[in-house]
This record gives sequence, C-alpha cells and structure tokens, in this order.
Amino acid sequence: MKSIKTILPLIVVFIWMVSACVPAPVAPAPPTRVRRPPLFPESTSVPESVMPTATSTTVPSPTTTVPTKPANQLTPISAGDWTPPETAATPYPQPGETFDGHEVVLRIHNADKLTGREDQLTRWSLWGAPAFTVTPDGSYWFVDVTNGDTRLVHLSSTGEVLHQFPANDVIYPMDIAATGERVWMLGEGKKQARQVISYELNSGDGWKALLPEKGYSVMSQPSLTGLALAEDGVLLLERLGGVEYVRMEPSGEEFALLPAPALTAFGHTYQVSKPDSSGRSREVLVDDTAVGIEGDENELLWVSIIGAAPDGSFYLLVGSGDTEHVRQYSLEGELLGMTRIPKEHHFPTRTDIFFGEQAVGTDGQLYAVVSTEDQDILIVRIELSEELPPLPTPAPYVQPAPMGQLTPAWETPPAGASKEDIARETLIRFLSLLDQREYLQAAELYGGGMEGFEKFRAEHPEFYEQMASLEEDPEQFWQSACSLLLACYLAGNIVSQEQISETEYEFWVELVWEDGYRYTSNGCCAPNNAQRPPVWQFRFSVVVMDGKALVMLPPPVLE
Repeated sequence: MKSIKTILPLIVVFIWMVSACVPAPVAPAPPTRVRRPPLFPESTSVPESVMPTATSTTVPSPTTTVPTKPANQLTPISAGDWTPPETAATPYPQPGETFDGHEVVLRIHNADKLTGREDQLTRWSLWGAPAFTVTPDGSYWFVDVTNGDTRLVHLSSTGEVLHQFPANDVIYPMDIAATGERVWMLGEGKKQARQVISYELNSGDGWKALLPEKGYSVMSQPSLTGLALAEDGVLLLERLGGVEYVRMEPSGEEFALLPAPALTAFGHTYQVSKPDSSGRSREVLVDDTAVGIEGDENELLWVSIIGAAPDGSFYLLVGSGDTEHVRQYSLEGELLGMTRIPKEHHFPTRTDIFFGEQAVGTDGQLYAVVSTEDQDILIVRIELSEELPPLPTPAPYVQPAPMGQLTPAWETPPAGASKEDIARETLIRFLSLLDQREYLQAAELYGGGMEGFEKFRAEHPEFYEQMASLEEDPEQFWQSACSLLLACYLAGNIVSQEQISETEYEFWVELVWEDGYRYTSNGCCAPNNAQRPPVWQFRFSVVVMDGKALVMLPPPVLE
C-alpha cells in the first residue's frame, strides 16, 4: 500500500491543479480524541544496542521467532554509519511520549548531523526512509535511500540491527513487504521499469529479481502501486491502491502470476472501487458488503488500502497533498477515526521533518516512520480523532541574505607567504578564473589531471569520456567541463582548511551561486531532503611544492 506519490504523474498533476482551485476550508473545532486501549504496558529498560542507538517502549510479545541470521548475510554497519550519542539530550520525545499527537514507540538516534558536506551523505541511515513495514513478529523493515544508494534494513522492536542488504538495482523504491523468511521490494530500476525483488533470509542466495525477468513485464504497468501479503502468505501486487491485485504464486523456481479479486486478511476480503467522475464517492467492498466512503469534491480521487486489523477493521489513505489523511472503518462500515498525515510544510517553525509510510501492526494499530530535523528516526503509533484537525498555516518564506565573495589577494605570492596561504589563494584564484571564463589561465593552476575527474566516472560516464578526449587541449577542456556539468562558481566562504600531508592541504568551500546566494546541490529526483540531503560544502585539495601550488580536484557537479 502506497501513497499518492506512487501513481501516475499525470494523475498527480491533475489533482494538484484541481486542489489549487479549491478554497481553503474553515478550521474546525479542536478534535476529540477517540478513546482506545493502551497499546503498550508500562515502559521497561531497553538493553543497550551497539548499532544503532535506539530507545523504545515495550512491545507485545512476538507471535513468531525472528529467524537466525546466517553469518554471511549480515554486514555490520560501520561506526561511520551509526555512532552512539555522546549525550541523550534531545528536543525530540522519548518512547512513551508523543510527537505531533502520536505516541513514540521507537527512537533511533543518529549522531552524524547535517553539515552540508558531500562526504557525509553515504553515512546516514534510515533518515527519510521511503518504505517501511511492520512484520508479524513486531520487528521493522525499512528501505534506506541516501545519495542514490539503496538498501534494506531490518530492526528488532528495540532497534537492534537484524539484517541489512544492498539493493542498488532499485533506485526508486515504492513499497516493501516481509514475513519471517522473506522480504520483497517494489520499485523502479535504472531503466525505469517497475520490478519486484526478493530476498529469502535463510537461503544465502541473495537478491532474486522476480519482475520483469520472470515473465511479468511491469514496463507498461505504472498502475502497480504497492505490495501486500495475502492471508495465506502469498505476495500480492497492488494496483491503484487496492482496486485490483495480482497473486505471485510460488511455482518451483518461478512464480505464477494469477489475478486476485481482493486483499484477504483475518478471514475477510477488501477491495477499493474505481473513482467516479465527481471524486466525491468511493466504495470499499468488504466481503460482500459495500462500505460507502464520502468526501469533499475531488478528495476521493485517490483511496488506497493501508491494511486490516485482526478485528476486521481497516485503514484507508485518502486524498492527496494537503488533503491526504488516514481513516479507520469497522468491519460494518462505521468510521472509527481519522487523522492527517503531516507533511514537511505542516511544520512552519521546523525544517526537514518527514512523515513516511504507514503500516498496520499485528496489534491492529497503525504505525508511521518519522524523520526529524536533527536526523533522528521515530516510529510512532498513529492516534486517530473523531474529526480532522485543521491544516496548519505555513510560515511565510524568508529570503536568505546574499553571501560575500572571496577574491584573490595576489597574483604571485609575496615574500614570506606560508604554504597554507599560498594554497588558499591559489584555490580562490582558480575558482575566480573559472567563474570569469578565463579557462586557459585556470588550467595552469590545475594539476589533478583525469584522476581528479575519477569521481564523475561512475555516475557520468559520457562526461568523463568526453573530458578524457579533451585532456590535450586545456582551454577547451575547462570550457567544456564548466558548460556541460560542473558548478564553476566563485568561492564564497572557506569553512575549514587542514594540512593533511607535508605538501597537501584540504579545503571545504561554500560556492556563490550566480544570483549571489550560496550554491546548494539538492541532487536529483528525490521526494525530499532526507533521501537526497542538500550539500553546500565541497572538498578541494591543493598541493604546494617548491613555492608553486596546484588545485587537484575540480568543482562539484551542477545539480
């Protein structure tokens, strides 16, 4: 089950255009909380976990046992990924407390905070996880995407790492489903074809790409929006949020793909009707009974089934954009409660807060993963209300002040200049010459050759090959580099500098964008800053020998 972000882009654009024309609703009275039995007994102390640092409340006893992980399948997360905090002090709630009205179940502390440095991207974990699920034993699976690297991480209910697997063949993860023996992930691969990959935890066989290689091409199946597990444990491919399903029946080494009329769970079936032309009425067929779903105009163009609870009640994700919210209905069709799913812009005084996907636990409660602005991770139990709370008012945008520019202080080093000063001024002059399109003079200050461009080879191979073909023509080399891919801008601020060897100096530099503001690289194609954290500090290396300095690394990619 997935949110609106996974359906056809044209539908998204259509909904956005329509919703932009709808007047803002009058804020209703503060909602009355639905009284519900407590999910967790009194908190107990949690054993310290080496990786990651996490705290949690006590969770219900698992109904199954977590399988023993083969030694060759668990790659321990390095200390650079997960670092125990020096202090437990945090502005965010601990387990048992609430965040935006929802109970915190698990908190994972990430000691590596956002600095804007390009070398820190690959060290973050789970912040901005695009997919999340709760397994039958009460543990959690996440899809972790940072800086284009995709992996699956399996945590116990107290935050202990149980499994982790790389999955870089999927660059746009959409959904995840898991049992005690197997985990599946739906996403788009590098050729933009939707596929399902699977990992059998105890086999040691590694990832198996089930789609499209196994006979069911999803290149022309953009309506696939998520994964679900049938009551008998068979994987279901979900279309349009639950309008249709396809069963992936195991058949030897292969899978037979069969139509499935509905989602089956706890002895009941659930299926969403297609939207009518008004967008104000939908139905969910529960067993043989049609449950009517009512909403404002265009609010019900998107309705998807999140999951069902043991008592037969079920959760729906309804609407899009600001109107996206969760509803819970009883088996008989009674509306039990609802709440908004907070978005980034719902926190006008705080930045970089993301509510991720939702999943139904075996206790029948609804959970969501939250990425906080200090890069911690919260798993919260969604609290429902009798009415939707009012939409918060976004804070007005405040334009940042322009930053200054560093200009060269000299063309030739004065007598008595230190090696560090020579390195610094050479870097400033090199960037200034590139910005002024004085490429031949800039080339005289560069000494990294193609080795300095090696970092572009994997993600931009055509650019790398073109630059290699121009290596003998320094002026054309830098003209092409700056016009095709690189951010050839002035230095605005040198954040730090360090001598790392007898002859080499390392600088972290903030560049000045063309409009006078700090240049920030936000990467490509990620839905939020969590999956592709912004970078505004870039590394440069300068070597000084015999009084002459050469810059060894080129500017960053312009993104």
